[in-house]
Amino acid sequence: MATKKKAAPKKKAPAKKKAAPKRKAPAKKKAASKKKKKGAMEILVVGSKVKEVVKANNMRADGMLIAAVSAKVHELLEAGVTRAQNNKRKTVTPNDL
Repeated sequence: MATKKKAAPKKKAPAKKKAAPKRKAPAKKKAASKKKKKGAMEILVVGSKVKEVVKANNMRADGMLIAAVSAKVHELLEAGVTRAQNNKRKTVTPNDL
């Protein structure tokens, strides 16, 4: 009688990794309009540098100081732009400030 050899157990194919569900790309933000609202002005100064100047004079800076300094810079720049426009120039120079 011939003995039957047992067949080696079949190896299972490696399980395929399930693909993660595709996520939608985040919606792109709309480009900000060129003109900002009057009430929302961007901060134009570096807060840490302003505080360094104040601290160098042995003083403390109030929390609203940075915004106030930035507002003054806005006023100064707007006056310079107006002066350059009145002189029919498209370049604001230090003299306009």
